[in-house]
Amino acid sequence: MANRALTPIFPIFAAFLAGTVAVAGFSPFDLFALALAALAVLIHLWQRAPAPRAAFWLGFAFGLGFFLAGVSWVYVSMHRFGGMPAALAALATLLFCAFLALFPALAGLLQARLRTTPALRAALAIPALWTLVEWLRGWILTGFPWLSAGYAAIESPLSGYAPVAGVHAVSFACLASAGLPIRVSGVQQADELMSQLRPLAHSPRRAPSQ
Repeated sequence: MANRALTPIFPIFAAFLAGTVAVAGFSPFDLFALALAALAVLIHLWQRAPAPRAAFWLGFAFGLGFFLAGVSWVYVSMHRFGGMPAALAALATLLFCAFLALFPALAGLLQARLRTTPALRAALAIPALWTLVEWLRGWILTGFPWLSAGYAAIESPLSGYAPVAGVHAVSFACLASAGLPIRVSGVQQADELMSQLRPLAHSPRRAPSQ
């Protein structure tokens, strides 16, 4: 019997399901741990993606589930309050969510094309690219900044990064928190990460200004 985990549809479904679960981190549920776990699943799937194209579609599936679950109010707004027929409102909402899903898909594609170690990919590259596409999503075509990952952490210790660089700093911290345990759960992975970061500890320090 073929292994289901090796079929193309399984990781796509897992990414879509993780995207829907990630919405639980936002109000009114405020289950930040679930959002963090969902992001960890996405990062794990990206790490196992056989090619950049596969990583793109994993990001798209995650984003589609994420936005369909998180911005369903768009359908309600168009159908109930705007008077749009239900079928047209549903189609417009689906297309809108598919457009938004292109942003996490782009992050997946870009991280897959980077030549770096798995540790740095999970702990730094993916968080940085996710934060970048979140910023782009809040700017392109007047922007749609809803459901930035940092908003899910408003009641968590990671919210302390908000005064540093706003919600995008918290988003970076969220993705880094989700990605770091994947690669440093064992001693070998931890040593790999530390070997990459050790030169930073020996960089010359600038003398304090007078």
